[in-house]
Amino acid sequence: MKKEIHIFIIWEKARYMQDRILDDIKRKFTILEAYSVQWRPDNFSANLARFYGLKLRNNSKKEKHCGNGEFLLLIVQDPAPKYDFRETSKGKEKVNINLFDAKNKYRKWTGGGHKIHATNSVKEVRHDIILLLGISLEKYNEQISLKRWDGEIVPVKKELYGAHGWDNIKSVFEFLNETTEYLVMRNFEGFPEKFYMDDHGDIDLLAKNKKEIVLLLNASKYGKKRYRVQYKVQIAQQDVLFDIRAVGDDYYDGSWQKSMLQNRSLYQHWLYVMNEEDYFYSLLYHALIHKPEFNSEYKERLLDMAVHLHKSGIDTIDSMEKCLKDYLESKEYEIVEPYDLSVYFNELYIGNKKITWRRKIFLLYVKIRHSVKLRLRGSI
Repeated sequence: MKKEIHIFIIWEKARYMQDRILDDIKRKFTILEAYSVQWRPDNFSANLARFYGLKLRNNSKKEKHCGNGEFLLLIVQDPAPKYDFRETSKGKEKVNINLFDAKNKYRKWTGGGHKIHATNSVKEVRHDIILLLGISLEKYNEQISLKRWDGEIVPVKKELYGAHGWDNIKSVFEFLNETTEYLVMRNFEGFPEKFYMDDHGDIDLLAKNKKEIVLLLNASKYGKKRYRVQYKVQIAQQDVLFDIRAVGDDYYDGSWQKSMLQNRSLYQHWLYVMNEEDYFYSLLYHALIHKPEFNSEYKERLLDMAVHLHKSGIDTIDSMEKCLKDYLESKEYEIVEPYDLSVYFNELYIGNKKITWRRKIFLLYVKIRHSVKLRLRGSI
């Protein structure tokens, strides 16, 4: 098999065994670079959470276990990768057993637990290397011929990539391309130039794992309503709003959401979006199900898309309703009520289904609040 780049981390609490581990690694792998990395103490928990995709409190058990001082980061090359199945924390997975078995051996040497980190696959390397070094695996591979470890461990004070926001919108998505599964659901045409206009609006994402992507983006909740999925991300020193939908949240049928992610395509070589069919039908669904009225803007866009996709006879609202109904039936997708109460749910299309009591109570609350506001205005 082709040589592979991989990563070892010896967390602070395991560095007392550093020399023995280094000697063993040198026998099995080629060390390309070695860094003694120091994260800011007040940001260590946040970095650890983003790195592992876990929601961790300050001074968590994991942080105490690994230590929050300087850790050793090793970039190595495996000259003869070998893959087989091993039991991991996520169940049985196919992994590079050279790395996996070495990691487990070093964990035993350091008293058990997780004081040693190592990548199990190329996918994990992509995730780790851009977070730790701010560079994609492809770009790192281009520089391999220039890298020769001279035995020196270089001290580095460097936070995880994106810890203090992002330079531009392109860097955000090039980072996500290396670390997680996502797509932008709509209104991406014209990016990145469109993004820098005065009013670029929210960016609508569909993620495989919402918790993971929120941590990776270093995003924070916008607003206090728990059911809302709006987050803010600092890009080019301004707060940009993202609506982050995820598989299973019933914004669309869960099976359809999975299919959207599986069949996504790369737009302009840097941004993942739906394929043309999913984009057309999801926008049609959005216009009919998520909006109280079918507005002219959506109608014009959908008519243009229908022509481009060679779909004939779709020129009225009735024909569009039938088109969506036929598509959903052919794919066995259902019309589902969004968990996010701020998303309108058009009951005209749900047939014999009933909306949840949760939404009924919310709608009643909105109606009462609106009525009170009208009375207050009338009394002024």
